Amino acid sequence: MLLDQQLSLVCLVETRVRKTNTPLVVNSIFKNWDILDNYSSHDIGRIWVGWYPRILKISKISETDQIIHCLACILDSNDQFNISFVYGSNDERARRALWDNMCVFQHGGTPWIIVRDFNVSRRVQESVGGSSKISVAMEKFDNCLQSVELDDLRFSGFLHTWCNKRSNGCISKKLDRVLVNKERMAKFEHSEAFFLPPSISDHIPSLQSPAHSKGNEPTLNQGEVFEDLKDASSYTGLLLLMILSFKEVAANGSMMAVEV
Repeated sequence: MLLDQQLSLVCLVETRVRKTNTPLVVNSIFKNWDILDNYSSHDIGRIWVGWYPRILKISKISETDQIIHCLACILDSNDQFNISFVYGSNDERARRALWDNMCVFQHGGTPWIIVRDFNVSRRVQESVGGSSKISVAMEKFDNCLQSVELDDLRFSGFLHTWCNKRSNGCISKKLDRVLVNKERMAKFEHSEAFFLPPSISDHIPSLQSPAHSKGNEPTLNQGEVFEDLKDASSYTGLLLLMILSFKEVAANGSMMAVEV
């Protein structure tokens, strides 16, 4: 899959793979790639990050059971930025530790992108079905983002990124986000996320348009929408980050792909 889609950065969440079994799985999925994980913080490694070392250099800064913070460098342009991979807990109280960690990690002046599943919406209008009131969990998430000065990258496509897939009592929410700080927005001003139509997964895939710094942008037509990952990867210099549940690797199902 990685070679077919010409990806350069991949994150797997909810792996549920015991550490003793990782060599076999890693050699199967990430051959000739470098990889890091958060087994030191969780016994079944909820987050894996793999990258193609001829294109990127990724260095882990810190981790918890819900987030991995990294420093990324695009080798051909030497552009550097912080990137964090999140898989938020289903438990609201446990997520408070995630918000605290994000507040401590923030680095003023350094471009920062943070992606994936926060397991909570930020605003009432980001949900259809279920409660129509602002919950304590939503308030704490919003307070965190305001504190670290992170906001959604400009995006188009589908607002709701998750659905419980029930015929009765259907609930849809925006749980997945591509968040950036003002420094990242200024340096990579042409970046845009596009959330694709729902597929078999309960989370929908997304793409982000090329994000090289000023003067290093690949050629891209205004308003171009990628129909699939192969179309996106045909652009010179496009770095794709694919984020998906581990169970979807074998099925080659729905995925979230974000260009960094």
